[in-house]
This record gives sequence, C-alpha cells and structure tokens, in this order.
Amino acid sequence: MARPDIAGRIAQNRLLQALQWRPDDSISIDTQGGMIVIRRADDGPHMVGSRRELPLPAAARAMLPDRTRPAGATRRSHRQNLLVVHPITILTQLLTDLHTPLTGDQHYAR
Repeated sequence: MARPDIAGRIAQNRLLQALQWRPDDSISIDTQGGMIVIRRADDGPHMVGSRRELPLPAAARAMLPDRTRPAGATRRSHRQNLLVVHPITILTQLLTDLHTPLTGDQHYAR
C-alpha cells in the first residue's frame, strides 16, 4: 500500500525493485477503467524519480477518491513491465466480495 505525497508521487521501493525499474527509467502512466496503469516505456513522457518514486499526473490523481487514503498496487508483472494501481475503496470491495462466501457473513456483502 502507498499513499501519494503532497506532490502526487508514490514511493514503493520494493515494487520498483521487483520490476527492476531504476531512477530515470521512462514510464507511461494512463488511466483505464478506474485503474492507473504504469508501464516502463522507452518513449514514456514520465520518469521514475531519483528516490524511486512514481509521479502521478493530475488526471491519475483525480481518480483517487480521497488522496489522504492509500492506493493499492495490486499487480505487477516484470515480463510486461507493468504496475496497476487501484484506489483503496476498490481493493476493499474486491476483498469483501472474495471473503464473504468463505465466512458466510452477508452483513458486509453488497
């Protein structure tokens, strides 16, 4: 989990190390279906910061319903050089939907 800082950057050293992304690597950042999709791209308009932080453009930050709450990086793929970020509200709902059948507790179901 990570929370964007005041400048809209997310720092996640472990994820970036797992992806083998380095400072100054070019990346592209897009929004798709309620997700923020970050890819390493030779011609990407953004760069991994010197402290291994990811810049989130205003359009991507606007997707996060509450910038003070963490965003969840839920999928990384080294082969695809891909990182997908979801607002925490989406992750909470996905986990609730996943676990409700296991517990039989319909109180938290939609």
